[in-house]
Amino acid sequence: MENYYLKIFLYTIVLVLYVYSFYALYNAKGKNTFKVGLYITCSSIIIIITLLILFDKNISSYFDIPVLFSVLTIIFCIILFIPLYYLKFLNITYYGYRLQDTIRKYIVLVAVPLITIRYFGNDLSFLFYESMSLSSLIFALIIICLIFVVIFFAWNKVNRYNLLFKMLGIRRYIESLIIVCCIQLIHVGIVEEFFFRVFLIGILMPLGEAEAIIISALFFGVGHIFFIKSNYGFRRMSVRFGQCITYHTSIGLILGLMWTRINSFLFIVIIHVLINGSALVYPIAKQKFFTDKKLYPKGINGLKY
Repeated sequence: MENYYLKIFLYTIVLVLYVYSFYALYNAKGKNTFKVGLYITCSSIIIIITLLILFDKNISSYFDIPVLFSVLTIIFCIILFIPLYYLKFLNITYYGYRLQDTIRKYIVLVAVPLITIRYFGNDLSFLFYESMSLSSLIFALIIICLIFVVIFFAWNKVNRYNLLFKMLGIRRYIESLIIVCCIQLIHVGIVEEFFFRVFLIGILMPLGEAEAIIISALFFGVGHIFFIKSNYGFRRMSVRFGQCITYHTSIGLILGLMWTRINSFLFIVIIHVLINGSALVYPIAKQKFFTDKKLYPKGINGLKY
């Protein structure tokens, strides 16, 4: 009962954010009805499954770090993130990603939390020790199967993978998928899973497993709102905010649940990479192949759909 009011407070925040996000997406101008339905349906299913499983039991804390110091570390990460994001110190890009952004993410999301963890003498050996029970393995396989079902059926409708296969051929598609997955592994998978799952959930676990997962998922969702451009109007900003909450927060919930129940850092990194890679292979494929003058002399506009 000690965290009863905290649970109510968190569940209320999540409910309000999702209701507002569903409303913003449903009333979006020029909306793709299927895509909106996909956002709402998938995120609703993830929330229900996550909450049902979380009613099971809590598990012990990973890190023994004072609450005040944990809060100060998070605040410091946020403060450090802002100047490093706007500071231009390295003009190198790879497939639309800036190398300085990758360096910034490792400094803020890995180096700072790692220093905090090691300062208080916490052991990180559990990151490299894979010990999955049979029930955890079955749960992991079910999650992987569900992800692939969503990718190849739902995302096909949104991103038109059939058209992508037709234009590129299976070999070039696989090449693009490998490229985007490698980028996501380095730029996103390792750094974000370490900070949002390992570190945040680890320091929040004394509050309870449900509280730790929900708070880290909210941080994960809100942390992606910086993609919203400053020149967006209120209506468009609301839609992008809704997309961030329904997509990223939902993904944060399921990844947090997998981390606490499966305890495999490698597994959640791979899942994160597969989700992002499958969703982003289309623009990467266009960037890499559709502008190739030798393959398509007339460019992408010269192709007959």
